[in-house]
Amino acid sequence: MKKHKDLPLEETGPDEFRYGYRGLCGGAWVQVKREENGLWYFVRLGRVSESERFDTLQECLDKAEWDISCSKY
Repeated sequence: MKKHKDLPLEETGPDEFRYGYRGLCGGAWVQVKREENGLWYFVRLGRVSESERFDTLQECLDKAEWDISCSKY
């Protein structure tokens, strides 16, 4: 399985990924998607809200990693 900053990055479809971790008592993850216009964003699972849009997958994953780390505490 691919990783980004030590968190699992699982491809779930074309231009779509699940990013985050699963623990014994839950976990924290987001669904990363690419729009038709080429911009990337992520959806926070559980809170069902979307991030801003990013030009690259790398930028999107970096922001998602920060978002996930904040939700752990």
